[in-house]
Amino acid sequence: MCPPARLSSLELGARAKASRAAHAAFFLTGRAQFWGSAFHVEYFIDAVKLASEKAVIEAPGEASNGTVLVDVGAAPYNVVGGDISHVLTFVKHWPASSGATIFGFEPGRAPFTRLVQYVSKAAAVSTGPAAVAADAYMPSTSSAILPGVGGREWVVLRNTPASDRNQQVRVVNQPAAGDNTASLETHYQASHMGGHTIRAVTLDGELRRRGLGEREILILKVDVEGHEMAVLRGGMKAISAGRVPIILLEYGDKMSPAIWDAMKRRRSGAAAAPSPQELPGPSLHRLQTWAGENGYDTFLLGSVHHRPILIPVTGALWRDEYEVCRDKSQKWSPNGRTWQNFSAWNPEWSAVCWYDVALVHRKPRSPTFRRKLLESAALPSKFCELLDKDGWYPRWIDQPPPTELCCTHRVIEPERGQVCSSFYNCTSRANTGPLHKTGGKGGGTKGKGKGGGMAKTKGSGGKGAGR
Repeated sequence: MCPPARLSSLELGARAKASRAAHAAFFLTGRAQFWGSAFHVEYFIDAVKLASEKAVIEAPGEASNGTVLVDVGAAPYNVVGGDISHVLTFVKHWPASSGATIFGFEPGRAPFTRLVQYVSKAAAVSTGPAAVAADAYMPSTSSAILPGVGGREWVVLRNTPASDRNQQVRVVNQPAAGDNTASLETHYQASHMGGHTIRAVTLDGELRRRGLGEREILILKVDVEGHEMAVLRGGMKAISAGRVPIILLEYGDKMSPAIWDAMKRRRSGAAAAPSPQELPGPSLHRLQTWAGENGYDTFLLGSVHHRPILIPVTGALWRDEYEVCRDKSQKWSPNGRTWQNFSAWNPEWSAVCWYDVALVHRKPRSPTFRRKLLESAALPSKFCELLDKDGWYPRWIDQPPPTELCCTHRVIEPERGQVCSSFYNCTSRANTGPLHKTGGKGGGTKGKGKGGGMAKTKGSGGKGAGR
């Protein structure tokens, strides 16, 4: 039931149905961590590095003409986990002696200062203090450059955003949040905060200006609070030429204004649209369509036991349940008896949704690299054995969820942030009565089929927050 992981969505053919069922069974029963504050992006970058090394050994003729790695939205907010600057991960794997060039774009002023400090420390650990002694932070050009071997640029940090054109833009924090939520998109900006104006650049233009216009971008990671598609449009020359084998994106409540409004609407569990296909503006469904048209397979990215897991969501492998940020009341179940939310709620029912997506090119310069990478992020063999040998399948994922859900625990202090994080079918325990009905009006205490995870801020975990 688990077809070879190396096959693209276009190569599965008759095996697409089995692949779709196996990956849905894994994702919709909570068998791995997919919530954005976890470590799966780091594990995935680890896997990319290992796969690239194996590909060089097995197929040296497929080697690229020099590695470029790009982190757009690069400021560090945690030492590890979802809000780490992945420039730090790049520095760990591609030291000054590797010949790689690492870019980090961060428009925030204080975040950029932190970025320079963190990267300088990481570089010192990687290559020794001498390598960063010549580090120059140049306010006039809003750049910090760490030299590599022979004086060439190794790490280039830019205090500027990337977008789809060179233009003046305004960067403002979102309401009631820190500078790790600053966005170029006005819909997500706090109206009472001034922000600051800064000039944006395009990826294609920046690479060309530095003489790297024909180089391969091994990893392009973009986490820019709703401005992701604009960043990709600014890199379409490289993307269209097939020079970007891996793209990492955040998928969350700032995917579109419609999703944001539904997630942040207080005292309401209404979905942003009846179905993913009816969502106005960007969505995961539209992203996988765009990616497919540009030669990529799309995956939800998670991890289990310190290794990445990829859930394919392209074309025939798509299921509407994968659009987890469309409906903040959408739930998953490990057993068909208890349920948890994909999003995390606060006591006012304002929700956070935070996941990560990987786009993997179907025909990269190195097919061996793609094969090695996808095999390293395949479904666990024990899970596939469970499906194949034991014939297990979670039939409840193909059925409508219960319409009457009750909380499995008492919500004692909602004023301190506690809301329901786990649910059961009220009708299945009719003799004992519900512990705590959820949804409707009244702070998540009465009604049908609503509720939420624990209060959540970006960068933290929390029960009921999509694993």
